[in-house]
Amino acid sequence: MEIRVLQYFMAVARHENITKAAEELHLTQPTLSRQLSDLEDSCSCAGSARRS
Repeated sequence: MEIRVLQYFMAVARHENITKAAEELHLTQPTLSRQLSDLEDSCSCAGSARRS
């Protein structure tokens, strides 16, 4: 797990919106989503950061 990925997670939590967080981080939304998915996999916490 990298600090960079945790910063991505914090940006999403702060904005409560992946698209806005991606804009802030200068990433595309699919790239950010993939990073969050990888973070969930590494933490064995699938779905804990997502809302329906």
